Amino acid sequence: MKKRIISIVVAFCLCSTLVPATAIDSDSVAVQDSAQIADVQSIAQTNFSLNEDDVTMDAPETWIQVEDLEGRAYGVFSLLYDDFGEICGYSVVSTVGERPTLLVSGVGESAATHAKAIVAYSDDKPLIYQFPEVFITMESDEYYKICIDGSLELIEDTSMYESTVVDRLYTSSNIVPQSRETIYGSLDDWDEGMFVPITNNRTTYYGGNQKWLVDEGISEKYADKACAAIAAANMFYYLSTHISTMKNLYTKSGITKSQFSAFQREVYDYVTPSPVGIPFGTVFASGVEKYASSRGVSLKGEFWDGSWNETNVINYIRTGLNKERPVMVISWNTAIPELVTHWVTATRLYNDGTGNKLVVSTYGSKFTFDFSLWVNEFSAYRGALYFN
Repeated sequence: MKKRIISIVVAFCLCSTLVPATAIDSDSVAVQDSAQIADVQSIAQTNFSLNEDDVTMDAPETWIQVEDLEGRAYGVFSLLYDDFGEICGYSVVSTVGERPTLLVSGVGESAATHAKAIVAYSDDKPLIYQFPEVFITMESDEYYKICIDGSLELIEDTSMYESTVVDRLYTSSNIVPQSRETIYGSLDDWDEGMFVPITNNRTTYYGGNQKWLVDEGISEKYADKACAAIAAANMFYYLSTHISTMKNLYTKSGITKSQFSAFQREVYDYVTPSPVGIPFGTVFASGVEKYASSRGVSLKGEFWDGSWNETNVINYIRTGLNKERPVMVISWNTAIPELVTHWVTATRLYNDGTGNKLVVSTYGSKFTFDFSLWVNEFSAYRGALYFN
């Protein structure tokens, strides 16, 4: 399944005079009006805030019509090219309304891989994009998610991708304020129910919980210091299910609470806290690498030694997430109580229009915090680390 994209921009804006997407010919998938072609190209080639490279859009005759799961056409998919004429990503532009609107765009090595797969699976078939969730194709009357690495994943229940976006595009008669979200980096399966979905009866957790170690024979004192082991366990599970060469990192038959709790105990033996926990990335990396080696997997910490500022930290974290690597984040002192002297597992970094936010797994729950505050405040020690 596996990612990713250097920068993604998602935007959604409805006008008061929305009309059906007559700009697309359903047979040739061409935009009829030269002015609209220019508009679509201009929007789709928009540079990203963290990507300084110029990109150009594929020729209009190659654009692919985009539909929702109900078969309603509402936009076009196009490849993007870099200065060397190589595919570097893609854009999806809505053609419903008075002017085209950029819905999603990605640039980078993994985005290029994803784009090529989307084009390949769309040959003589509808391209279904259930905005903003997933690209979908059909095989033998079944729906499949087109994954970032080009593989297909059977969608057993399409209702999980229910969306009202296209309904709103076609039927809204009211002005809806623009909502713009910039996703710097994200795991493919970052949300609840997808990222390390540990189950216990009717409860689904968002990753592991160090408090469960008490049930595995670890004293409460050391369980309280074992956040690094849990962050590592989260990462091991995610890599095992998303990177084909890393399957041996997690070999339990399922991911119930009891199974993952036992797994956390196994990881604890390698990522073992001192009386003050694991305060530094080098110590953390050593334990992670030893555990991976014991499972026949090579993992190395991708240490970053750049100057500490918001842009640099965003670039580092987004690189890891966009390569399908959960990012380990540590704080000593911080104004954010949930992060004090604590390791957490980062899954998504974005700007919601009000500021930069980081989504993490901590104590079995999803927590979103003010990334800018965390980066820019004074702290005795902070860090981020991912593994290749």
